[in-house]
Amino acid sequence: MENKESWPSAKRRANFKALEQDLYTYHAMKKQLQEIEEDIESIAYPQAAGGEVGYRVIGEKTNKKGEKEELRVYDFIAGHSKGQTSDPTALKAQKLWDYRKFHMSSLAYREMLRRIDAIDYLLSIFRQRAERGELEAKLKLRLIEEKYFNRRLTDCGIWESLNISKRTFYYWQRGIIRILAEQLGLII
Repeated sequence: MENKESWPSAKRRANFKALEQDLYTYHAMKKQLQEIEEDIESIAYPQAAGGEVGYRVIGEKTNKKGEKEELRVYDFIAGHSKGQTSDPTALKAQKLWDYRKFHMSSLAYREMLRRIDAIDYLLSIFRQRAERGELEAKLKLRLIEEKYFNRRLTDCGIWESLNISKRTFYYWQRGIIRILAEQLGLII
């Protein structure tokens, strides 16, 4: 890897902040990934098998009158329709292929997967060490949970609750981000 001094400090700081943002949004990224996988599952194994238009509810919105309305996605459900014979397997395969091509080949999707994997790796390291009884690993896990996931305490509140110094807090935080940076091939 290149010498980190050759990289502009502004770029290293930006990488650090981006990795922190990944930690802040980790659960949201996991949820989005799960939704994409559920969509793929519903395409691959649809519940209904008729030749009609059906819908699924994807959320709610409030209209101008203040009433809640369902947000629906309408879709053709493969099968026989008005005497026409269709091939539900081919239709399902084509739909699945189109969906995967659109979502899974996008750079954003692949980058999201890469970042989720890096965070999962980071968490697994500390969880394994914590299970072996390492106090520092337990404290670092709590630091990650409090700072990036729960977000209820300030940095000062976190280092006080962990009973560590301010200097140790920032040293550990930098080490945590460094592990992520190494996994993703970034310089901080």
